[in-house]
Parts: sequence; structure tokens; C-alpha cells
Amino acid sequence: LFYPASPVEIVVSLCLTFSVSVVFFVGAIVGWISVSEIYYSCMACLNESSEISEETYDDRKQKESGIQNQKN
Repeated sequence: LFYPASPVEIVVSLCLTFSVSVVFFVGAIVGWISVSEIYYSCMACLNESSEISEETYDDRKQKESGIQNQKN
């Protein structure tokens, strides 16, 4: 089982380990960036929707007050 490894095998194993770690590292970075982008875009969408709902609520208030003023 244990035999003296040739330099080629050492280099190949090192390259495989390094490439796997690099791929994992890059994947982690890309995943983190994509998750943060999705999170921030969702937060922005939620903020926009809440602002829009507030605007429509204000518009309704103005319309209701205008109707009441007309009645008076």
C-alpha cells in the first residue's frame, strides 16, 4: 500500500487538490455574491412596493378628503 511516490504523482495530487480547493473557493464567492445580490434586490423591491402602497394610500386619502369637501 505505502510505496515511495514519484514526483509526478505528488505534482498531480497537489494540482488536483489545489484545483478542487480553487473551484470550491470560487463557487463559494460566486454563491455569496449571487445570494447577496438577490437579497438586496428583494429588499429594494420590498421597499419600492411599500413606498408605492404608501403613495396609493395617500392618494386615496386625498380623494376621500376631496369628496368630503365637495359634500360640505
